[in-house]
Amino acid sequence: MKAVEIGSKNRFFDNTLQINVAAFSNKYTNLQEQRQVPVGATTISTIFNAAKAKAEGVEVEVEWRGIERLSVIAGLSLLDAKYTSFPDVALPFGTSILVTDASNVAGTTVNGVLIAPPGQRRVFAPGYSCGVLPGTGGAGQPAVAFGCDLTGKRVPYASRYQGSISAAYEFDTPNGGRVTPMVVANFNGGFYGQPTNAEIEKQGAYTKFDLKVNWEINRNFNALLFVDNVTDKETINRFVWGGGGALQVSSAPPRTFGLRLNYNFKSF
Repeated sequence: MKAVEIGSKNRFFDNTLQINVAAFSNKYTNLQEQRQVPVGATTISTIFNAAKAKAEGVEVEVEWRGIERLSVIAGLSLLDAKYTSFPDVALPFGTSILVTDASNVAGTTVNGVLIAPPGQRRVFAPGYSCGVLPGTGGAGQPAVAFGCDLTGKRVPYASRYQGSISAAYEFDTPNGGRVTPMVVANFNGGFYGQPTNAEIEKQGAYTKFDLKVNWEINRNFNALLFVDNVTDKETINRFVWGGGGALQVSSAPPRTFGLRLNYNFKSF
């Protein structure tokens, strides 16, 4: 791996505005990647080297406290993460199939390897560059196997952009405590759950909102009332291909609300 990063941390207007910026470029060789590989009617999960990948991006953090008791915090991350070389990958949802084709009288041969017998035609997954895996199908070699080139596909879970913005305001209470309401918006440009970048394994762009009210009753006791994912936005955290080509997903929590009580015991 080769990594380069530059950044700058800055404060302006009597320290009421802080802006931190960082830019980075990471290049990976023999990047380890988990893949689901079809084996008969099921699939197995294994670790492969994805050859090469690169990730380049910019991160920005901003904190503003220009008004007493009000704080606004925002963050933004821009990322371009792709495989620069990832050949010969078996697609978990099927790399190719044989279909009837009476016009194919002689069968189909590629570089001396028979990929479809007479009367049939091999159809590869549309939208992918697929073919015979090197070292298979020839004389004295293992049975013919097929794979696809995922070079240029996005690295899983690497959103093009993501970030958050929050605002909080502090109120004093008569007993010396403090109440702080807060609103938080989290946004994400979407991502793919697998290296294949199929539409079925894609989480689209989304925005979620959280509301919180923290009541510091005294220096030892506080209560937090919260509502996370206010609009009950449904999103997916993880995609996994299972047996027989079935896609399994893990969803993020739905709208959640509650009350948390915290007490710090005094030390004696």
